[in-house]
Parts: sequence; structure tokens; C-alpha cells
Amino acid sequence: MTNYTPVASEETLNLQEIDAISLQEAYYALQKELDETKKRNENLEAQLDTLRNAQYEINTQKEYLEVIVGELETQNTAVEIQKKQLIDSVKALESSKNELSAKNLIMIDVVAKLETKQGEVEMQRQYMLEIINELEESKIEISQQNLVLEQTTEIVKRAYGNITDSINYAKRIQDALLPNKDLLKDWFQDYFILFKPTDVVSGDFYWFTQVKNKVVVIVADCTGHGIPGAFMSILSIESLHYIVNVQGIDDADQIVNQLHENTRLLLRQHETKNMDGMDIAVVIVDLKHKILEFAGANNPLVLIKNGEMHHIKADRFAVGGYQKEDKREFTKHIFHVTEGDSFYIYSDGYQDMCGGADSRRFISQRFRRVLREISAKSMPAQKTILKKIMKFWLRREVKHLDDILVMGIQI
Repeated sequence: MTNYTPVASEETLNLQEIDAISLQEAYYALQKELDETKKRNENLEAQLDTLRNAQYEINTQKEYLEVIVGELETQNTAVEIQKKQLIDSVKALESSKNELSAKNLIMIDVVAKLETKQGEVEMQRQYMLEIINELEESKIEISQQNLVLEQTTEIVKRAYGNITDSINYAKRIQDALLPNKDLLKDWFQDYFILFKPTDVVSGDFYWFTQVKNKVVVIVADCTGHGIPGAFMSILSIESLHYIVNVQGIDDADQIVNQLHENTRLLLRQHETKNMDGMDIAVVIVDLKHKILEFAGANNPLVLIKNGEMHHIKADRFAVGGYQKEDKREFTKHIFHVTEGDSFYIYSDGYQDMCGGADSRRFISQRFRRVLREISAKSMPAQKTILKKIMKFWLRREVKHLDDILVMGIQI
């Protein structure tokens, strides 16, 4: 194979030269453009630096503004809160204003009422001044009346003292008429007398005496108590003394019958229709033959015989007072007794005393049950028990309302 090497022609060389010139020119143009571009870039860089500086300033200002905005927002929130509080305060003030207006109206009304009241008070003051003047005028009259009252009081005191002295004297008379209790020791093994009048003197009384071999024992309750009862008791004691010791009557029923007739006669009850009298229990014990007689007007007998209790009722009418039958006859009861038996006679004061938890009567059934339960004890011990029961039963009452008399005797 044959190698072929092209050879440049003149035309080709000229073109190359032309291209070189163009390239050079192009290079210079490009270099110039590059320089200009570089300048522009430098300008751009400068502008970019300016922009960056501007951006930094902007960012800095933005951050500052954001801080300011945050503070403003915080302040705005606080302002809103204050605004709300202010609105609430305004509302509260409005409400207070309304309340104050209402209170003001009330105060105006109160002031008006006070002014009216002041006028009334002034009228009352004037009225009181008039009363004071009248009282001053009455003071002298009252002083005079006080003097009269003091004089009257002194008279009443003297009269009361005289009455008290009279009652005490009447008590001495009544006590003198009552028999000596120690006499019972001569006739019986043991005894007790529980005697509690409601007043200084009493309508209840006890009486006993001996006729031959018989002992007469009596407990009586006259109409009323205090002074009226005492008058009746003195009258009755004197009548019994006459019947038993003078006339010598020694039958229980006949003693009560005769006392009934004497009372009606002495008080002229056929004419005056006087109703005074007494309830009475009469016991006669024949010491020799050991026989016990009983007669009673409303007052019963309780007999403890061989350890058993016997309740002997009295006739259901009184000595003296109203009598519808032609002749009043009382019943006689007779019992054989032995040594150690005991009996009780009493007025209605103990069984009728009111007290206990609900102010009830003690009642006769309860009283007889107590007598049965204590009958085995000595007579002084029985009296002590009866007094304690009485104190307990009457603990809520000021005083007992009737004379109390209980007599217990052991044969």
C-alpha cells in the first residue's frame, strides 16, 4: 500500500493565517469581554456583598421586629386582660351603682321612718313627762298610803302573832288532852304511834284508857284539819272520856253508838243540819280473857294473827253528820287473840297521801300490803319504815295534804 501525505497549498496557508488573526482578535475580544465580565462580576460581587449586608440588616431588623412584636403581643395580651378587668370593674361599678341607688332609696325610706319615729318618740316623751308629773303628784299620796300600810302591817303582824300564840296554846291544850303514850307499855308488849299533822293542831287524834281488865284504844279522824279539826277533836276526846270513864261503857259498838248520839246532840245537828263528824276505829282488848273487840266508822282494823293478816272493814257511815235512818247502829267484831298477835288502826291520811312518780294516791291496798310485809319486825322498826316510805312517796310534794295517824300494837 502506498502512503499519501497531503501538502498544504497556498490558499490553505492563507486561510490558516486568517483564522489565526480571527482567533487572536476573537481572543482579544473574548479577553476584553472576560475582563468586562470580571468587572461585572466584581460589581455583582460588590452588589452581592451590599445585598448580603442589606439582608443581614434586614434579618437583624426582622429579629428585632419579631422581639418587638412578641413584646407587643405580650403587652397586647396584658392590655386585653386589663381591658377585660376594666370592663368587669365597670360592670361591677354599674351593679354597685344600682345597689347604691336601691340602698339610697331604702335609706331615704328609713330616714323618713326615723323622722316619723322621732316624732312619735317626742310625743311619747311628752306623754312620759306628763306621767312623771302625775307620779310626782302621787308620790306624796303613796307616801301617805305607805305609812298607812306600815301601820296596817304592824297591826297584822301583831294579829298574826296573837293568832300563832293562840294556835300554839291550842296545841298545848290538845296535847294535854291526848293520853301519855307510855301507858301502852303497861298493857302491851310493844307499840308505835306515827302522828304527822298537816298544821300545828290536828283533826286526827288517838285516845286510850283502861276500864277494869279491858284496854280501850281509839284512832279518830275528825272533819277537816287544822283549827276546825282540832275543835272537833277536843270535843270528841271529852265526849269519849265521859262515855267510857264516867258512864263506864266498855263495848266497842256501844262506845261508837253513844259518841254518834253525843256529837249530833252537842252540835245540834237535828236543827242546824251541821255535817261535821268523824271517822273512828275503836279496839277493846280484854287482857284477862284475850278477847279483842272492834267497831269502826269508815276506819278499818288490820289484825295480824298467827302470822296471817285479817282486814276487818268498818261500817260505811260516819260518827255524827247526816243520818237518814231512825237510829244508827254500828257493828261489833269479836276475835280471840294470843300473845304476839298485833293490830293496826289508822286514819285515811297515810293511804290517801299523794306523791310517787305521777302524784298518785298511796291507796289502802298498798298500805295494807306494807303492814303485812313489816309486821314481823319490832314496832319501832315498823314506824321507821313507814316514815321512810312516807318521805319517799312525798318527795315531789311540798307537804302532805291531810293529817296522818297510824297506831300499831303488839299484844
